[in-house]
Amino acid sequence: LAQARSPDAGSAMPMGTAAMSMGSASGTFLGRPVALEPRSGASDAAVLWLHGFGDQPEGWVSALEPLRSAAGAAGRRWKWVHLRAPPVAQPFCGGRQIPGWGQFLSASCLHVGSTDYESADTAGVYEATFAAIEEEMEALRQSGIPASSVVVGGFSQGAAVALEFGLRYPQRLAGCVVLSGWLTRRARAAFVGSPGPSGTQVFLAHGNQDDQVGFDCGEAAAGALRGAGLLAHFEVLEGLSHTSSRQELLAVAHFVHSALAPAGEPLPLIEQWQAGGAGHYCSESSCDASHASHASSGGGLLFVRSVAINRVAEQLARGGKVSEELLVQIMPDEAVADEEMMSPISLCTLPHEYLEILPAATKHGAEEVARAFVAARDAAEGEEITAKEWREIAQHSIEESSSEEEHEGDAESSEDSPRRGSANAEAKRPKY
Repeated sequence: LAQARSPDAGSAMPMGTAAMSMGSASGTFLGRPVALEPRSGASDAAVLWLHGFGDQPEGWVSALEPLRSAAGAAGRRWKWVHLRAPPVAQPFCGGRQIPGWGQFLSASCLHVGSTDYESADTAGVYEATFAAIEEEMEALRQSGIPASSVVVGGFSQGAAVALEFGLRYPQRLAGCVVLSGWLTRRARAAFVGSPGPSGTQVFLAHGNQDDQVGFDCGEAAAGALRGAGLLAHFEVLEGLSHTSSRQELLAVAHFVHSALAPAGEPLPLIEQWQAGGAGHYCSESSCDASHASHASSGGGLLFVRSVAINRVAEQLARGGKVSEELLVQIMPDEAVADEEMMSPISLCTLPHEYLEILPAATKHGAEEVARAFVAARDAAEGEEITAKEWREIAQHSIEESSSEEEHEGDAESSEDSPRRGSANAEAKRPKY
């Protein structure tokens, strides 16, 4: 299974929002999104974000928290809607239901001309996703946010869908963010024989060591968009595989800020990214509270399903084979019952790449990944909690972070604030 077929990485619980809602404008096709409103006042712009294949939205809620927090502290009233992919029968793994925006036909690395690159979407899943995003856009319009004030973005399969939407949607968007994505067949058809659709600016970023969605996909997309007369910014990430980095996220911050903030306003300081420089944003060295998509309570802990991790441990103890189907059950999802127990594992012990279970199992073997998860469970300090408590921790973290941001905002307004002055001026805009 390719890494594009697995969850993204996240970092910390979201900050800078007064409320998190789980309602969806897109009926029953998509799952419940995570919608984050500004702390005060009505939203005047929005970001729609699509996670990667097999993932949940909460991971990117956390990964993009520093940008959201900085924008909120600067007075920006942006709404963030992190959409949730529905379970979809995937032909590449025998029809197993995995969250996705479309179907994957092959487990091989996606390259220009490959089976999935040329997929005609015969099942109509990608098209249904497009229609669902249109409904989300209509809901934003009815709330007073025009398409020209909306950035649509995503990672991997989510990035491919975001790019297709940006090209096919009849109205100009504020921008489109494409991280490790590709041009779908319908996306390529959208501007064949025309100078480009609506003038939506596009930011693309791709690691040149990506072995899941080949770097050639990013190059081809940037070249095709520029050839069609569109404004396409392409960030080449040296040495980066199919993941993200602080460098990439800071570039995303510059792009989103330039697309949505008033002209000429400098990007607010984002200490977590600007101070940290390049590197994976979910680093083991800093032991960040990673993968909040699974509601870590902080302190480098991740909560997983007790019944699944215990079953994995029992299989290993008996010398039995651990299947990929059992491994993926470790991670919780929105359907987990409130009374189910959750076990903490130590993110400082677990190799970061193992958080993406399916590709890690393909690369290292299911038993090796299973042993790593069990060792991380045994190394964790903390007790089991219920899924209800797990969800409450996530909500409390949001509310607490919102309060902290309000306090920081007050400090920012003080003339003695140590973060005032030239810090923003020193932050360089990345070369596209």
